[in-house]
Amino acid sequence: PPWSIQDHVVEVVSISRGAGYPWRTELIADLGGKDQVSTQEKTLVDLCVRTRLLLDSLDAWLLEQRSLVVIRDPHS
Repeated sequence: PPWSIQDHVVEVVSISRGAGYPWRTELIADLGGKDQVSTQEKTLVDLCVRTRLLLDSLDAWLLEQRSLVVIRDPHS
């Protein structure tokens, strides 16, 4: 099926909120652990993780494309 940005965003958001994403766990640990991180910091971590997932996904999609430029005959 064609790539759907809506489906992909839902997937990215659900992954970013889960504890299974290792980068999120590492960020929380770097900030002192889940018991030391404020709600504000958790929100920023979630936004960072979501942004990274979206950009990683977009990068992967771009690399899968044969070409990013459509060349058309201007006279047709």
